[in-house]
Amino acid sequence: MAHLLRIVMIHGHLEGVVELGVDGHTNICGTNASGKTTLQRLVPVFFGELPNRVVPKTRLKFDAFYLPHRNSYLVYEYRREEGDICQAVLTRKSEGGVEYRFVAAPYRPEDYLVQSEAGVTALDYAQWFSGLRREGITTSPKLGATSEYRAVIQNDFTQHGSGAGSRRELLRLRQVAARFSLVRAGQRIRHMEKLVSAVHAKEGKMDTLKTMLAAIFEEDGVELPVTRIRNTKAREWIARMRQSKRLEPLQRALESLERLDRETAELEATLWQLRPQLEADRHRAERAGADLEAQLNERQRGFQTLEQAHEEARGRLNARISELDSVLDQTRRDLDDLQRRFEAYAEADMPGLERDLAALPQWREQRQQLHDHLEEIQRVARESRARLDARLVELGDLQARHGEEIQGLVDALGDEKERSREAHDEEERRLDADYQTRREALDHGYRERLEQGTAAISELKARLAHGAPTPEETREAEQAQARVDQAQSEQRAAAAAVESVRSEHEACREARDLAERELEQGRAQRSRAQARLDGLLAQRDPAQGSLRHFLRHHCPGWEQSLGKAIDPALLERRDLAPQLNPHASDDLFGLTLDLAAIALPEHARDEAALLAEIDAAGQALAQAQEAEQGAEKALRASHAKVQEAAARLERARSSARRAAEEVDYALQARSQCHQRHAAARQAREATWREALEERQAQQQALRDEQRQALQALADTHRAQRLELTADFQGRMAGLDGQIAQHRRQLAEFKEETRRQREELQAAYDRELAEQGVDTVTLSQTRTRLKALDERIRQTEARREELDDYTRFMRVAWGERKPSLVAQEADLARDHQAAERERETLDQQFQAARREHQAAVGELKARRSVEQQLLEMLTPLLARLESLPLASAPAPWARPRATPRSASSGRARHWPSMPGPWRRCAAAARS
Repeated sequence: MAHLLRIVMIHGHLEGVVELGVDGHTNICGTNASGKTTLQRLVPVFFGELPNRVVPKTRLKFDAFYLPHRNSYLVYEYRREEGDICQAVLTRKSEGGVEYRFVAAPYRPEDYLVQSEAGVTALDYAQWFSGLRREGITTSPKLGATSEYRAVIQNDFTQHGSGAGSRRELLRLRQVAARFSLVRAGQRIRHMEKLVSAVHAKEGKMDTLKTMLAAIFEEDGVELPVTRIRNTKAREWIARMRQSKRLEPLQRALESLERLDRETAELEATLWQLRPQLEADRHRAERAGADLEAQLNERQRGFQTLEQAHEEARGRLNARISELDSVLDQTRRDLDDLQRRFEAYAEADMPGLERDLAALPQWREQRQQLHDHLEEIQRVARESRARLDARLVELGDLQARHGEEIQGLVDALGDEKERSREAHDEEERRLDADYQTRREALDHGYRERLEQGTAAISELKARLAHGAPTPEETREAEQAQARVDQAQSEQRAAAAAVESVRSEHEACREARDLAERELEQGRAQRSRAQARLDGLLAQRDPAQGSLRHFLRHHCPGWEQSLGKAIDPALLERRDLAPQLNPHASDDLFGLTLDLAAIALPEHARDEAALLAEIDAAGQALAQAQEAEQGAEKALRASHAKVQEAAARLERARSSARRAAEEVDYALQARSQCHQRHAAARQAREATWREALEERQAQQQALRDEQRQALQALADTHRAQRLELTADFQGRMAGLDGQIAQHRRQLAEFKEETRRQREELQAAYDRELAEQGVDTVTLSQTRTRLKALDERIRQTEARREELDDYTRFMRVAWGERKPSLVAQEADLARDHQAAERERETLDQQFQAARREHQAAVGELKARRSVEQQLLEMLTPLLARLESLPLASAPAPWARPRATPRSASSGRARHWPSMPGPWRRCAAAARS
C-alpha cells in the first residue's frame, strides 16, 4: 500500500538532522512552542500543498524558515503502490522559493552527510547530486513549480493546458509520474493535499473538513441535483420504507419468539414429567445408599471379628512358638553341656583310665611277681637248680593262665564291639526310616498346598486370558444397544415426518410467493391506474402559478395550438412568468406549422376528452383496487397456511431434535456403559493380576519354604547321624583301646616273663659261676617294682573319676543324650510346623483383608456414586419445585418412559432438555 514512511529535515529550522517516522501511529511530544505543529505542517507539503500556505503569515516564508541554508534538505521517503521506495527532496532555490527532485532509492544518511573535523555536516546541492549520479541512482528532473510536483505525486494532470509546449511538458511530467507517483498508472488522488491540510489545520475539526470538501466540489464544478419532491412527502416515504424494512426483522423476531414459546412449553412439559422420575431416582438413591451403608457396617463388623480371631490364633501360635523356642534352647544347652563333659572326659583319657583300672589285678600280680623275683634273685645264690626249674615252670604256668584271661577279655570286648555295631546299624536304619517318613509327610503337605496354589494361578490366568463380561454387564449392554436402536428408529421416523412436512411447507410457500407476486402485480397495476388518474386530475386542476394553470384560465383552446408543440415539462413549471401578447400570431419564432396534422397529445387534451379519460381511469383504478384486495385476501390465506405448515414443521423439527437428542443420549449412555464396563473389566483384571502376582509370589515363597523345610529336616537327620556315628566311633575307639591295652599287657607280661627267665638264668649262671648276687640287676628290679607301685597307686586314686565317667556314659551319654537328640528333632519339627502354621494363618488373613478392602472399596465407590447422584438430584428437584410448571404436558412434549423400573439403579431414558438441565440429567444418568 502506498504511504509516506518518514520525513528527514537536514539543517532546517532545527540544527542537525531531524527524522520523523510516520509509517505508523506517530506521537510528537514536547512543551509549548517547542515545534510540534511546525513539524506537523510538513505533511501536507508532501501531497502537493503550496509550501507558503502551511506557514503562518506572521513567520518567514517556507524556504526561508524550513530551508535556511544552501545545504538544507527536506526529504520525504515514501513507498509507491508498486512497492518500491523513493524520495521526494525539497531544496531552496538560489533566487528564493522551493524546488523539487525525486530520487529512486531509499533514504541513506551517507548520501547527504559527511564527517569532517568540525563534525557531521551536510553536502552542498551539487555535491549531493553528483554523488547520486556516481552511485547510479535514478533521479527526476528538477521541478520548480509546486503544481508540477503535485501533478507527479498525485498522478493528476487535469489542470494542465493543451498547447504544443504544454503537451511536451505534460508528456515529460507523465513520464516522471509513471516512475515516482504514489499510485499506479490509471489512478489519481486529486485534491489529496487539500484533504490532508484540512485534517492537519485547526486540530482537524470536522467543520474545516466539510468546508474543504465544499470548496473542492465548487472548484470541480459539481452541481447538486434539484428535486421537486416535497420534504414531507420524502419524510413520509422514508418512514414507510423504514417501517417496511423493520417489518421483516420483526416478523423473524416474532417467529423466533413463537418458536421459543413452543420450546418453553415443551421443556415445561418435559420437566413436569421428569419430576416423578427424579423423585423415584432420589428415593432409590437414598435406599441404595442406606443398603450400602448397612453392608459396609456388616462388612466392618465381620472383618473386626475375623481380625480378633486372627489375633487370638496368632497369639496362641506365638506363645506356642515361644514355648518351643524356650524348650528347644534348653534342650540344645543340655546337649551342649553333655558334649562339653564328653569332650572333657575324652581329654582326660577315660578309656585309658578304664583300661588301667582293669589292669590293676595284673599290675598287682606283676608287682608281687617282681617282689618275689627280687627275693628269688637275692636267694639265687642259696637256691638250687631245682628251685630254678620249679620257678621257670611256675612262670610258664602263670604266663599261660594270664594269657588265657587276657584273651577272654579280648574276646568279650570283640563281642561287645559286634553288639555295638549291630545296635549302631539298627539305630541308623531307624533314623533313616524316621527321616523318610517325616520327609514324605512334609513333602506331601507342601505338595498339596502347591497344587492348590497352581490351580488358583491357572484359574487367575484363565480369567485374565478370557476376561468375559459379567451377565449383568451383558444384559446392561444389550439394553443400551436396544435403546440406541429404538432411538435411531424413532429418529428416522421423525426425519421422514420432517421431510414430509417440509415438502408441504415448501408447497405452501410457493403458493404464498405466487400470491405475493400476484399482489405485487395488482399493486403495480393499481399504482399505474392511480398515477394515470392523478395525472389526469392534475391536467384538470393544474397547480396554482404553473404554465398549465395560466393557459387554462387565459388561453382557451390552447390545446389545439400551443399544446401540440410545447414540451410537457414546461406546463408544470412556475418560473416561466407567462404573459399574453396582444399582437401575437400563430407562428413560432417566425415558423408556421400545420397544427391540424398533429393529433392532440395526452398532456393537452380538451375538456370532454379529459373528463372521459378521468372516468375511465377511475373505473380502472376501482378494478385494480378490487383485484388488489382479492390478491391480499389470497395472500393472507396463503400466509396462514404457510404459518400453519411452519408451525407443524417446527413441531416436526422439535420432535426430530428430541429424537436426535434421544439418540445422542442413547449413544452417550451406551458409551458410558461401555466405559463403565471397560473400567470394571480393567479393575477386575488389575485385581486378578495383583492376585496372580501375589499368588505367584506365595507359590515361590511356599517352594522356598518347602526347600528350606526339607533342607532343615535333612540337616537335622544329618546331625543325628553324625551324632550317632560319633558315639559309635567313640565306643569302638574305647573298645579297640581296651583290646589294644589287654594285648599290650599280654605282650608286656610275656616280655617280663622272658626277661625274668633270662634274669633267673643269668642269676643262676652267676650263682653257679661265682656264687654271688648281681647288684645292677637287683637295683633295676627294685626300680621297676617302685614304678609299678606308683602306677597302681595313681590308678586307684582315679577310680571314682572312672566311676563318674562310667555312670556318665551309661546314663547321660547312653540314655539321656539320644532322648535329648530325639527331643531336639521333635521340637525343631514342631517349631517349624508352628511357624508354617503362623505363616499360613497370616497369608489367609492378608488374603481376607485384601478381599475385605476390595469389597469395602467397591461398596464405598457405589455409595459415593449414590451420594453424588443424590447431591445432584436434590438441587434439581428444588429447582423443579421453584419453577411454575403446568400440571399437564403438551401433546408434542410427551416423553417416553424408561423400560426399567425406577429402583433399577441403571441408566434412564431422559427426555430432551437444553442447557444446564441436559448436563445435569446426563450427569445424573452417568
